[in-house]
Formats: sequence, C-alpha cells, structure tokens
Amino acid sequence: MTQVHFDRAGVQRLLEHAKQAPEHTGGYSDKPPFSRGLFLAGDHGVYLMSNGKPNLQIEGGKPNQSFVVYAREIDPTTLPFDTWWEAKRRIFGRDDGADLVPLDAIETALATYRPDEPLILDITTNGISVVLYRVKAATPKPPGRTRR
Repeated sequence: MTQVHFDRAGVQRLLEHAKQAPEHTGGYSDKPPFSRGLFLAGDHGVYLMSNGKPNLQIEGGKPNQSFVVYAREIDPTTLPFDTWWEAKRRIFGRDDGADLVPLDAIETALATYRPDEPLILDITTNGISVVLYRVKAATPKPPGRTRR
C-alpha cells in the first residue's frame, strides 16, 4: 500500500469545479451517465483532476492545460526525476492511467479532517481508498458494577 497526500486547498478547488460543471467525463470503461468526481491520474507524476467539462484550466496557463493537484510524494514540479518516476511506477506501473474517485467519498473523508490537513489516499494494486482521518467512535461505557 502506498499512502499519498494532496494539498487541501487545491482539492477543494477541484471539488467545486466537479460539482458545478454542466457535464462530466468518465474513465475508459465507464459508460454514460458519468458520476461527478476526481480522477487519480498517473502519467507525468500522480495527481488529481476534476472530471468536469469543460476542463478546469490553469489561469494564465497554456491552452488546454488542466489544473491538477499533485501527490506530494510524486510531484514532478518539486521532486527529482528518479524520485517521482519510481514512485509513479510503483503505483501505476509503466503505463499511464486514471481512476475516478467519487465526489461523495472525498467530501465524506474531508469532513473528518481538520481544515489545514491534506487529503490522504491509500493506493494498492486492488484499488484506491480515501482515508477517513479522525473518525469519532462512540466511547464505550465502562462495565457497571452491581451491589447487592
């Protein structure tokens, strides 16, 4: 299992775009209608991007350059090539790919985080899990004593 972290403010921006977009795209094997969510993509690094259409663009960026949020551990903009490339290969292999993470799963998880904490995903060969950070469990009551 690999655990990766994503900047909270950037994730919030992606979520808002996915919510407000008039249309959405799906993955390779998905059939319409497509759910709202964020793609976890692996190609030049590993990142999240909105599946809303039209794409969320980088302000002042090149045409058709989508806004993405890189995993801190696999960020080609801040890490040496060998570091991010090996981490990307461990998760996605040599091929590129993208998997849709449902919007409601991300929002449910973020509700368990403090506002300044990054989104955490667990990635295994079997799938992607959104980490619930601070689930508040009911406090068990101590066993009562009976006096006679």
